Amino acid sequence: MPESNTSMSLTRRILGAHPNAVDRRPFSRGVSVDIGTATLIFVSGIASIDDKGEAVHAGDVRAQTHQIFKRMRHLLAHDNATLADVVKLVVFLKNIADYDAMNEVRAQYFGDAPPASSAVQAQMIRPEFLVEIEAVAIRRSVWSAHNGGDLR
Repeated sequence: MPESNTSMSLTRRILGAHPNAVDRRPFSRGVSVDIGTATLIFVSGIASIDDKGEAVHAGDVRAQTHQIFKRMRHLLAHDNATLADVVKLVVFLKNIADYDAMNEVRAQYFGDAPPASSAVQAQMIRPEFLVEIEAVAIRRSVWSAHNGGDLR
């Protein structure tokens, strides 16, 4: 059985916490964990809401998907990450028939280097939501990137 490295300390940060946050649910919008020369960033499911927590773009899956990626970009920036650091997406669609429309928008944000992805049809927590997306990103430390660090 392999030995565990108990001397390794993990630093965990909550992302996007704001003292005036509307949403008081018992989970974080995002969590980052430093592991060696990399930081793993876990983004909770994001739906199409505004800064006040109100649903926006009802009935338009393309507009909702744009809103989600704008919010995701903002949340990742809390830990100096970008959409280019995203390695995995999980997409929840109210209606799987909206998959192609959501995918057209997603392609605008990831281009030729899309992350791994899964998509499922799901019942949404609010009837206005047509899509919700969660993400995992990995960001190399600045020191590692400048000194030939490799995550392989």
